[in-house]
Amino acid sequence: MILIRLRIIAANVSRRKRLEDNFRLDSQFVLVGEDNNLEEGPSADVFVVDLACPEAARPRFWMVLHGLHPPARLMAVAELPIDETLLQAALHAGAYYMTAWTDSAQRLREVAWCAFYDEGYVPLGSCLDAMTALFDKLDETTPDVQIGALRVELTKRQVKYKVQLLHLTALDFDLIAHLAQNAGQMVPPDELLREVWGCCPGSGGSKEQIKSAMKRLRDKIEPDTNRPRYLLTIHGKGYMMPTDVEEETPLISPFVVGFPLTGT
Repeated sequence: MILIRLRIIAANVSRRKRLEDNFRLDSQFVLVGEDNNLEEGPSADVFVVDLACPEAARPRFWMVLHGLHPPARLMAVAELPIDETLLQAALHAGAYYMTAWTDSAQRLREVAWCAFYDEGYVPLGSCLDAMTALFDKLDETTPDVQIGALRVELTKRQVKYKVQLLHLTALDFDLIAHLAQNAGQMVPPDELLREVWGCCPGSGGSKEQIKSAMKRLRDKIEPDTNRPRYLLTIHGKGYMMPTDVEEETPLISPFVVGFPLTGT
């Protein structure tokens, strides 16, 4: 049996106990960590974040979570009605798996399972209503970006190549979204470290981080990684996405239609 390591970030002791009691009903879950200090505590497969926790309102909380625990999945537990600012921060950080405090213990565990297995779980009830309302509001001011066959859907935080939905991490999306919103302009490394990684000057951000992230992202979106067309490196200066990319038409061998290369 696969054991799922959970780490709970709760607003207070009583709320933590309530969550822990619900998860202890299923032997598949193993609880780790006893406090909210992400920089010192253990890593986990799924972080269950109580959005009422004061740390959840601080951008640094999500930056530390991504920086120190990049493979982890994020799940949010929200009070009703859901605070829009907290919801937007959670969605931006990649917490697409959400449940309300009023949901049943079984629903809570189902969402955690879906987060761990990265299944396309659609939250029900008030959480979905709040997310839909926020997306609709953002849609009014944040258009999607279309570059060639690549579509960066900023409000839904997803990327499609032609009709295929690409599987990107939260960091992948933040990186490509920033470049797409600045398409046609060279973006220097310091700007990416500041806007995507949240690193202040001198805080230890590395250009090697960007190179590694860019390589992983190219592996996911470029039809030919040896000849990148969407993620361009401006040597010695930074990175850029073009404003448009013309898709190449595959060459068809003359033999396919029955004609030899030379007459004999």
